[in-house]
Amino acid sequence: MIEVPTELKVPEGYDVVSGPFTLPCSGQSIDITFNLPDEYKNLKLLRCKDGQCYEIIGMSNLENLTCGNESIHDSIERKLSERESYERIPEVFELQPPAKGLITEGQRVLISGRAKLEFTGWIPPYLLVTISTLNTSIAEPLNPSLGIVNVPQVITLEKAIQGKIPARIIFPYSETRKFESDTIQLFYYKNNEWNLIDGKNNPNEKSIEVTTDDLTQFEENNKIILAPLGVICYGCIEAFKQGYNYSGLHLKKVYDYGKSKDAFILIHGLMSSPRTFEFIVNDFKYNKQPAQIWTLEYSTGRDLDVIAQEFIDTLELHLDEYDHIYLIGHSLGSFVIQEGLLRANEAKKKDPLKYGFLDRVKNVVLIAGPHEGSPGVEVYRNMFKNLVNEKTSTQLFNMNSALLKKLSEGLLVQKMPNIQYYVIAGSRTYEFNLGIFKVKSEELLGIQGKNDGITTIKGAQRVGESYINNSCKDFFGIDLTHTELVTNPTALRVLERIMNQQRAEEKSDNAVLGYNQYFQSFIQSCTADEYFMIVGQRIEEEATYDPLNCKCGNGVCGVGENELNCPIDCATPTRLPGICLIAPVTLNFFSIIVILVFIAYLIEKYFIVYHREHHGRKLQYTTYVLLLLLAIASVWTRMVCKKTVPYAYLILLVGALYVIFIEVRELLSSNKKQTRETSLKIPRFAFAIPKAHLPPRAKSSLEKLDSALKHRRHHWLRIFTHQKRQKPKVQDPELRKIDEMLKRMKDKRE
Repeated sequence: MIEVPTELKVPEGYDVVSGPFTLPCSGQSIDITFNLPDEYKNLKLLRCKDGQCYEIIGMSNLENLTCGNESIHDSIERKLSERESYERIPEVFELQPPAKGLITEGQRVLISGRAKLEFTGWIPPYLLVTISTLNTSIAEPLNPSLGIVNVPQVITLEKAIQGKIPARIIFPYSETRKFESDTIQLFYYKNNEWNLIDGKNNPNEKSIEVTTDDLTQFEENNKIILAPLGVICYGCIEAFKQGYNYSGLHLKKVYDYGKSKDAFILIHGLMSSPRTFEFIVNDFKYNKQPAQIWTLEYSTGRDLDVIAQEFIDTLELHLDEYDHIYLIGHSLGSFVIQEGLLRANEAKKKDPLKYGFLDRVKNVVLIAGPHEGSPGVEVYRNMFKNLVNEKTSTQLFNMNSALLKKLSEGLLVQKMPNIQYYVIAGSRTYEFNLGIFKVKSEELLGIQGKNDGITTIKGAQRVGESYINNSCKDFFGIDLTHTELVTNPTALRVLERIMNQQRAEEKSDNAVLGYNQYFQSFIQSCTADEYFMIVGQRIEEEATYDPLNCKCGNGVCGVGENELNCPIDCATPTRLPGICLIAPVTLNFFSIIVILVFIAYLIEKYFIVYHREHHGRKLQYTTYVLLLLLAIASVWTRMVCKKTVPYAYLILLVGALYVIFIEVRELLSSNKKQTRETSLKIPRFAFAIPKAHLPPRAKSSLEKLDSALKHRRHHWLRIFTHQKRQKPKVQDPELRKIDEMLKRMKDKRE
């Protein structure tokens, strides 16, 4: 780093974050990434020469460190999901001699070396069976943690068979240092996939025994391909490479930088291995964070008591190498930590000189520990079957392990004194492919409450008789599955913030992992006589990025927050018209007036003028206008003033509109009736034929017509008098029309 030239001016409002510095380059173009504190925003890379600077375009990234077009996280994920070669480990495969025979009632067994095929039920006639070694290549399982232990065998059925054939198979395998012997199971190969056959492994005899109700379910093209598959023992392989003896547990220091005495002990779970923690180890390594990182490798085929005891004994052996210990366990690893601390604490009570490491343990991080138990081994069995043919970094496990039963039972251990506990839990469940449909693990097992597919959040929070549930303080809930909690970038950043919380509180100028950001830029034609510096705008701690949005609600719209994920801090305030301040009160007062006018109208209609032919319409029209104005005012208040329309207004408007609908319908019906009554049809004979010449029936009709006209005249006279409030006039059109009709009929008939 060099001094800032006096003639150089930093942009107003910006501070120097890093530099000035030079780069060892001579005309080539470089892609460079900087690790910077997260308390700056709007970062700029300035390229300077001879006192003149200009900005180079760069990009800020809060979680993923990239190399070229691929993030380091994706690179590790790809590496872990690929199968490694272990050719340096010598393996001796046991080959079985071929065997062929005709199966009958008297000869039900076919033996090939140590392999044995016994037919235990119905046998089709003339069944010719052959056992031979597979003489072609075959694909390994897609899951890189599972491998073929011994040479596959082929059972050939000489003809197609209709019906089920019960059988028992004993399949041998060789002594191996590459696989965990307790995990070896028999699989059959069909449709380009390996499928598990439930059976019993006999490690002492190095054989697997399976019983099936139908041997033909494993066949494809009259052939059954069988092979023993096992989980790769990475601890065994590492021991072979390094030249030490692996007895089922090994504590290894995988990172040490800056002469730090702070040791982070990472303990994997049932479905993972120390390789899973490469994400965290590489983050520390690439960012050169001062710390020690240790990983614990242990065999999942042993009892928890044995693992926990060996763990604390091993910690004690390395006591001189660390001053502060931070224990981090995922799933089953949380059981190892708590059982180990319990044993060390009980032993220390009896002998204060024992297990001195216990006084150096500062923090314990429990990730997805099923402390209240998991629903059972069925979810692990389905998970195992689904993961066999999936290219993933998720480690397969020993389904016959006693640890599975321990996980289903749970483990409740009281918190140790003077140790800070943290809990990380997931809330996204798994989906299992069960043939023609998919089912979630919570549906398969009836898990109640939010869960990660293995354990509930409440189960992960419980430690002893208490719950660690202070959100964003000592509990961190993430929408991830059980296995993603140690591989997902967001989960890793949460864990790294917990690990480096003390360093971050020291307010160092150096970027602290978990509280940092990456700034990437491309520099063309870089030369050694140029210097560079990064500037940015400093922000308050309340505005810095939080991976779980824990700072939402602090009154500051920080980095990573927006109107969608934090509207309380980031919603843009809208300036409302001044009338909106009095709109609610005015609307309430106006509603009362409308109600009173409406009541007055109903009283006048149904009580005061009930017996009249027609009532006044002043209150009726006034009510209609007021209701219309109330509806307009309510909609305007909702749209402009952003006020929710009360339910009382809605009920009032709906009720009033219903009454108006009834009124209009009655009015239309009345007008139609009046029109029908006024427009009486007058037959031609009423004017053309004298009354004396009419037949009796016509005379009767004419008399009725005459009576109807007179009644209509009297009715219209009453209506006219009521509406006009005055004496009738001859000039009224309706009365004149009726009078003319009566006179014409009278004149014609006479």
